Amino acid sequence: MLNICARDISRALREEFHTDPQGRRVRTKHAAQFPAPGTEDGQQTFWGDIRTEPRPFMVRAFRGRRNQIVGDCIQLNTDVKSFNQNRSPKEPIPMLWDFTDDVDDVLEAEQKVEEKSDEAVASVLERLMPTFPPVEMPIRKPEKASF
Repeated sequence: MLNICARDISRALREEFHTDPQGRRVRTKHAAQFPAPGTEDGQQTFWGDIRTEPRPFMVRAFRGRRNQIVGDCIQLNTDVKSFNQNRSPKEPIPMLWDFTDDVDDVLEAEQKVEEKSDEAVASVLERLMPTFPPVEMPIRKPEKASF
């Protein structure tokens, strides 16, 4: 029961996002593993807020996330090699491990969506907002106060 509760809490914390000052959608809570002798796996997970945690905590959290990605890549590599050798030796599926272009493509697409979104909002506002002729307001000089 405790493991189920911990899993659910972890899932909820991972799903919390906020917008940073530059307008980016950023994951708010990050997990960092710390040694914990005497525990089942010898480590303990602590969650921290990216807006308030000190740099050493965030370094540990980011390294942990990167290591998870590396682990996923290693498993994918094993799966692809097995498939290629056992099911498709004459036409192996190639796999690239440099994600630079993929990341750049997604960031570029997100930027285009943002730009189009801004244009779409402006277009809708133009259609919805009535255009009024400019109104000239007479400038009045302040009256002298009489006491």
